[in-house]
Amino acid sequence: MVIENQLDKSDHKHLGQLVTYAAGLNASVIIWVTPYIEDEHRRAIEWLNEITDDQVNFYLIRPEVIRINDSLPAVRFHVESAPSKFVRHLREAYKRDEAPRHSFRRMFWQEMFDYLADHGYPNTKGRQTTSDSWVTFSVGKSGVSANVCMGQGSKLRIELLLNSPSMDQNESAYVILKSKQSEIETIFENEEVVWDQMEGAKSFRIAVNYPYDKTRAENDGAYRQELFSWIAPNLEKMRQIGAEYLVKGK
Repeated sequence: MVIENQLDKSDHKHLGQLVTYAAGLNASVIIWVTPYIEDEHRRAIEWLNEITDDQVNFYLIRPEVIRINDSLPAVRFHVESAPSKFVRHLREAYKRDEAPRHSFRRMFWQEMFDYLADHGYPNTKGRQTTSDSWVTFSVGKSGVSANVCMGQGSKLRIELLLNSPSMDQNESAYVILKSKQSEIETIFENEEVVWDQMEGAKSFRIAVNYPYDKTRAENDGAYRQELFSWIAPNLEKMRQIGAEYLVKGK
């Protein structure tokens, strides 16, 4: 491990020293601590992480001195730049000749699982990712699941899918939900709830949709976090609806 500290704003000299020391020591973790970060140096650290594999990791850390009321001063550290698992995994998937859309799905779902694990879904920690365009979550009843999907027309969809082998059972569950339509639509507040009898199939579903930019989602980590922040609460609402009306009321 190499740690480069400085008390003033980042500069070319310390960046050069960081790389020189890292090479000389064959370090796998390289940390640069500086209180003021120039954009060009942030970009340099991002670039170093982009061109190296997961055996070498560069971190840019900004320290901040804080005091709460009359407490003694303390230091809080902010991670300003770090290796992107999303980008590195995507790059590895391309090396395996996996279709780009499948690679993107794997990486998107993995980041989503990590986000959910930090926001009330501990069971998603370490969950196996997939190249499918959907992932499922249990609501506690066979034949009913809450799903997150990459739908057609560049829309994310969260659905409560009624998909038991029995069409009669699916239809009965749908009728129960339909009888609570007003309550369910109130739960989703400003979201438009789609009631879908899926003509020609034995399944039924209710869903909410969110338009998104696929190209931006591939390249913008902050944008993916924005998408996850929409997914998390609406997924929880959909699971609660399934549990309340179809599990407790069974």
